[in-house]
Amino acid sequence: MRQGKFTSLTKNKITNSLKNLGINHSHKILCAVSGGGDSMAMLFLLQNFFRGEIGVCHFDHSTRNGKSHSDAEFVKNYCALNSLPFFVEVLPLDSERNGQSFEDFARQKRYSFFDKICKEENYDFIATAHNKNDNAETQIFNFFRGGGIKAMAGIPQKRGAIIRPVLTFTSDELRQILQDNNIAHVEDETNKECIYTRNKIRHILLPWVEENINQNVLDTLENTAMIAKETYDYVFSIAQKNYNKVIVSNDNEQQILRKEARELEPVIMKEILKLLGKKNQVHPLEARRLILLEQLIRSDNPNWIFEWEDGLQLKAKGEIAEILIC
Repeated sequence: MRQGKFTSLTKNKITNSLKNLGINHSHKILCAVSGGGDSMAMLFLLQNFFRGEIGVCHFDHSTRNGKSHSDAEFVKNYCALNSLPFFVEVLPLDSERNGQSFEDFARQKRYSFFDKICKEENYDFIATAHNKNDNAETQIFNFFRGGGIKAMAGIPQKRGAIIRPVLTFTSDELRQILQDNNIAHVEDETNKECIYTRNKIRHILLPWVEENINQNVLDTLENTAMIAKETYDYVFSIAQKNYNKVIVSNDNEQQILRKEARELEPVIMKEILKLLGKKNQVHPLEARRLILLEQLIRSDNPNWIFEWEDGLQLKAKGEIAEILIC
């Protein structure tokens, strides 16, 4: 593969990204490549700045009246020309979704495939091409859905084996890399259709904000994500330290929320309750129900029952200080 042309800014960004992710050249990275501009730019950057082993995986969604198969062939040919291992899976058209939306179902199958190849072929990381624009769209989407401070942290640069080495690049910067180096890519025309919420954020809302409110909105949201992540990580660490102090087991091996929990700051209490739900494998509470539960716990009312969902109930009875979790 020929050496690419890169600006000093690009070199610094990708070098710092790999350093922050803890990547060294003994690692093996499996790149999730759709054939679109972002993922092709990510792959080309890693080919130039990562000296370890690179593999490529592609998930064919069987969409766009068969055009997705052409995308798979494009990525396969690029890998052949560059001597890169290539792995592909095709989603059957008649797949049973069990009530899931196609987007959720496809995402689940896609990441399941990535994880399978990563383990079978002994890769250390799976690289996806989420970028600064994707992060901004996610933050805005989460904000209007009421996701809280964790959701405003946006897309994590690393989660388990998943890494996002181009998260600090804008989509325009990635396309410029392709143009400067004459790297081909495919275009998914559905990305331009404003029928999906994310596409409306991308093509209508963000451009309007850039033109009328803040021309540096992507940088602003990136800084917001960093602050939100630092804040959430701190809150979560305090919640973890206090969890086993305020939630204990009684002689009947039932969980008890001790009265000391009422002395915790509201933000810590809410995070402990989220951990409680996660440890009991129930769905997270909506914000309004989480607030209600916290208010009940802090109230002077000696008798109340809160139904989380089947399998988890919080109950206060009489004058006892502790709250039974059953």
